[in-house]
Amino acid sequence: MNSPSTLKRPLACLCFILSAVSFQPMDIAAQVAGAQTGMATRSVTKYLALERSLLEATAQQNREGANQLLDAEFESRISDGNDPVAHDDWLNHAFSHSHSAGQIRDLTVFETDGVALVSFTLDLNTGKNKTTAYFIVDAWQQATDRLLVRYQSKPVSLKPRSKRPDGKE
Repeated sequence: MNSPSTLKRPLACLCFILSAVSFQPMDIAAQVAGAQTGMATRSVTKYLALERSLLEATAQQNREGANQLLDAEFESRISDGNDPVAHDDWLNHAFSHSHSAGQIRDLTVFETDGVALVSFTLDLNTGKNKTTAYFIVDAWQQATDRLLVRYQSKPVSLKPRSKRPDGKE
């Protein structure tokens, strides 16, 4: 026959195992709930504000506002061109095209060694109900909040959104 002290040991182990197993799902559920809240990180909030400021400055043809955000050595690289576009040429090009401020979507930030790599899709309203989408990767210097380089490409194709569901979405 087992003594009471012999029975306490397996019971204590069983309680410990059950408590460890029961706490894990709560932690995972809390992490999943946090990811689903849609809360932006501090980095996303910061760089979204900087990108919007630059977009607004170019839409309003505000050279001083744009220059406060662009590094003196800023350059842009566009997918359909071989040569980099220098600071002043990029601004002149941006100011020569009339567009509204547009919309930034799907922005992500990767920070490393004093540089933040910010990627997003930019939808520009370029005319009568016409929107052109660009995929952009910007490299921001974190210490100065200045844009060092921009890589920009037009998407190959954007599937138009159906006005009415067709059951294939």
